[in-house]
Amino acid sequence: MKHTVLTAALLCTAAAVVLTGCGGKKSASGSTSAPAGTASAPATHAAAPAGPLDALSAQQISDRATAAMNALTSVHVVGQEMDGDKPAHLDVTVATSGKCVATVGEDGGDMKIISTTEYTYLKADATFWKDQGKDGRALGTALHGRWLKKPGTAATDPDLKDFCDLKTFMAGFTADDGAPLTKAAPVKVDGQTVIPLTQHDSDGDLVVYVADTGKPYAVKLTEPGAKGPGTDGSGTITFSAFDKPLHVYAPPQGQTVTESALSL
Repeated sequence: MKHTVLTAALLCTAAAVVLTGCGGKKSASGSTSAPAGTASAPATHAAAPAGPLDALSAQQISDRATAAMNALTSVHVVGQEMDGDKPAHLDVTVATSGKCVATVGEDGGDMKIISTTEYTYLKADATFWKDQGKDGRALGTALHGRWLKKPGTAATDPDLKDFCDLKTFMAGFTADDGAPLTKAAPVKVDGQTVIPLTQHDSDGDLVVYVADTGKPYAVKLTEPGAKGPGTDGSGTITFSAFDKPLHVYAPPQGQTVTESALSL
């Protein structure tokens, strides 16, 4: 299992829905599989008793986690990562129905996305639009704090499906890059018993915590970055609300504007 970088690539896809020429590129930043080496849990994680995964190999645990994550019908994902010296974040709840509620942001600017089964709505603050350059500032001025209304779901939009289509989103985390795997002893993370899997690469270690009770979901990923926590590439991703119903509501009609109604 591996995950795609959260920062500039995701922010670019959000802006690209209404802008062209957004910079940045996608890159792999880690894997939920783990290579040779001894995985050690952070000191803040208490030891836990053995669970149903304890007797399995690291590869078997990874395979089960991959299957469980790919079978999800909905999930809530929160991520924070450093993009150079800028903090970036993602908070998204997405379902196979095509519904999606998300906030992506970097360096103080946020864009919100709401996707119903018929329309996609986007709204960003002034800081976000300013960071998109001249065209972004013009669009932000034209919207005047309103939501941009676009026909169709975000899951079918090529610029948004990376994180608003559940299958596409999860594929970025669960693709196996063939790295060797190592597991550590069970620990407690936020009160839940998990098995840590660790991968070592040129960007630093990536630790994935797989639930050792109930279904073997990946509940947390941590990556310190090549130069340590708080540096480029370091970050944390958490998964929760597995298969929970997702209720999405469109913004009030008076707070939305269609592309055809915009004057730029």
